[in-house]
Amino acid sequence: MSDTIRLFCALTFLFAGLCFLFTGWLLLRKRRQAEVRCQGSSWGIVEAIHFGTAVYTYQAGGREMRVRSHYRCRPSPFRVGQRVTVFYDPSDPEVFCVEEERRIGRFLSTLFLGFGVLFLAVSPLAGFLFI
Repeated sequence: MSDTIRLFCALTFLFAGLCFLFTGWLLLRKRRQAEVRCQGSSWGIVEAIHFGTAVYTYQAGGREMRVRSHYRCRPSPFRVGQRVTVFYDPSDPEVFCVEEERRIGRFLSTLFLGFGVLFLAVSPLAGFLFI
């Protein structure tokens, strides 16, 4: 087996691992920034589900807000008419987090970070294991 092919496999896994880690880090950072900003809370209702994306309505600062979910999931974990807990930024009520979506965000960021670590750990051996 050519050393060039082994090196290519190792670098491919290294690059993929770094991409997964970076994506996981971005998801984690975005979620944490939203959680810091979203200090107000309200009950919301799932008004509709369009192609796996929930549409919520909630009261914030005396206004009724209608917003789309940050995540698309088929089948949707929500039902039309379901009550959800909405956290929002009191200074900008259109910035929101839904408690039930926080679990999805945690899962996705953990999944990407885990794949990143796995690919980085395997990268030195990739040329020997997969060829």
